[in-house]
Amino acid sequence: MCSFFWHSLNVYIYIYTPITDVSPPSIISGCESETGGPYFEMDQLNIIDPVFVDNFAVKYVRKNNSIHRHDVLTEDVTITYTVGDFAGHTDTCTRHFTVHCK
Repeated sequence: MCSFFWHSLNVYIYIYTPITDVSPPSIISGCESETGGPYFEMDQLNIIDPVFVDNFAVKYVRKNNSIHRHDVLTEDVTITYTVGDFAGHTDTCTRHFTVHCK
């Protein structure tokens, strides 16, 4: 006696379409200065990092200093974010926070 076994195969066809990234990353929100303030000496920085997008993909986001949200402020702070994509395009966002005397 012979048995017949049928096995269905899933066939996937991949079509490679090169994507040309011609646009730099952009900032959606969060690049405003003085958000969460006014700030006085020894206040905590109350901010959220900016949100960046790209038409292909964001490769990196870098800050020019090591200050983080909720750090205590003792002097004026300027934070510059640099965002880059895989095609080498970049954009920057600079935020400034002034510490006022009490």
